[in-house]
Amino acid sequence: MANGLDEFLQQISSHAGAGAGVAEGTGAEDESYSDAAAAVALPQVTHMVDVPVVNGQGELTSERVTSWGVTIEGTVTVTAPPNGTWDITATDLEYNTVVYQATNLGVNQSKSFSYKTGFHVQLKVVATWSEQGSTTLALQLNTNH
Repeated sequence: MANGLDEFLQQISSHAGAGAGVAEGTGAEDESYSDAAAAVALPQVTHMVDVPVVNGQGELTSERVTSWGVTIEGTVTVTAPPNGTWDITATDLEYNTVVYQATNLGVNQSKSFSYKTGFHVQLKVVATWSEQGSTTLALQLNTNH
C-alpha cells in the first residue's frame, strides 16, 4: 500500500530517471545514469506524509526505489497534531545513513535537510512524541531535488 513517503520517492525516481534518459518502466538500472540524473534541474515538490503513532512512538518505512543519485534539499514541517513536540529521524536503509534529524519540533516548525542519494533509496522515519497518546504525525515535505 502506497503512503505519502512512497509517493514522494516515486516522484523523485520518475523525474530523475527521465532526466537520465530512462523511460519509466524499462527496468534500466545502470549506475552510469546517476551522473546524468543528478545534473538535471528538477521541480519543487510538496508532499504530505502521515506517520501513525501509538503510545508516543511511530514509524513509517518506504519501498526501495531507484533514486539515480540525486541530491534532495528541502524542509520538513510538522503540521499536526497541535500539541506536544517531536523527535524525528529519517534513515536511508539502503546505505544506513541518517538523512534527517530533528529534536523538539512542534507544530508549524520546520527543519531543513540536504541528502545525496545513492542509486537506490529506502527511507525509514522514526518519530517520538513528547506525549504518550496515539495520533497521526502529519509532515509536510517541501523539496527541490
